[in-house]
Amino acid sequence: MNPKMSPEEIDGSNSIQQLLACNAREMLLPSKSKTVYEAAYREYRKWYWGKKINCTTEDCILAYFSELVSYKSSPLWSKYSMLRSTINLNEGVDISKFPSLIPYLKRKGDSDRDLTILKLVLPAKFWERKPLWQILRSEI
Repeated sequence: MNPKMSPEEIDGSNSIQQLLACNAREMLLPSKSKTVYEAAYREYRKWYWGKKINCTTEDCILAYFSELVSYKSSPLWSKYSMLRSTINLNEGVDISKFPSLIPYLKRKGDSDRDLTILKLVLPAKFWERKPLWQILRSEI
């Protein structure tokens, strides 16, 4: 700090720095998909406020992702990436540092992949809602 600067000059320079920092933060999200990122964050915040949660924690994020039942592995990772960026930007919380989150997402992806493999390997008759004995009897 320059000792010759008046308090008004100091406040003015802080305002300029805050404005520059704000503009720099705005450029952190990819410009082409900024609206998608912001929509993902708004959806998360809507869930967050609906659950009356006070701050983003590992348990909060795990609960949010566990409720995204309809998401397959790839869209789930996209959602994670968008939330990682927007939560860090808006709340200063780095969800990539949560130790249980990445293993949870990987395990979720593995279970989706296992089900896809089973659907490819097992005959379509198996997936019909028939008792197993009927399926086996029709094969004999």
